[in-house]
Amino acid sequence: MNDPEAPEADSASSRRGAESIWCSVQLLVEGKDDLHLIRKLIKARSLPLVQVRPYNGVDNLRRFLASLVTTPGFETITSLGVLRDADQDPAAAFQSTQDALEANGIEPPLRPGAPEDREAHGRTLRVGILVLPPAGAGMLETVLCQTFADQPVGACVDDFLSCLVRSGIELRNEAKTRVHAYLSTRERPGSNTGLAASQGAWDLHHPALDSIADFVRAVAPPQSRPRRRPAATD
Repeated sequence: MNDPEAPEADSASSRRGAESIWCSVQLLVEGKDDLHLIRKLIKARSLPLVQVRPYNGVDNLRRFLASLVTTPGFETITSLGVLRDADQDPAAAFQSTQDALEANGIEPPLRPGAPEDREAHGRTLRVGILVLPPAGAGMLETVLCQTFADQPVGACVDDFLSCLVRSGIELRNEAKTRVHAYLSTRERPGSNTGLAASQGAWDLHHPALDSIADFVRAVAPPQSRPRRRPAATD
């Protein structure tokens, strides 16, 4: 069953975690770009029903969870997944996510990947953390770069970045530079990664995205159901 994309909460309510809980399976992602991309991936691959919510940056995760556990309907949640960029240190990223969960009364999983049955506020909750990419340093954009690396445009992007390096221009974030160089070749240059998903820029069936799809399947049991079906939006 596809995610019936919920009406988007305003940025203030998203920061507080105050968006209503309408599904027993919650998938938390870093930001709005991730939100739109993951929703499109779920729809494209006919993945199970989940409610995808942005926690608006790793520094806000602990505050977001503090609000989530006091939101009406929290007791109906059966599964909770968290997507997190590895950045420079995958182990540290996983540890900080564990710490944020534990600080809010949710026993964290012992290892990244498939969710585990853990204790949360006196009951059992399936909890999982997926650090992206699944192996090594990087971020969601690192994974997205793999979706076009073997296309002719991928070689052009390589040449462009090589030219920048030869010119003495520092690549502060190589993955994001690659992604935006690629997006500049699309029909609507300048789109962010989330909007680009709506415009068909990403091959959402590429094997590079399998780890995310597999995580969604693992977090969302087949019997997951919405408490109420929200109005569909694009």
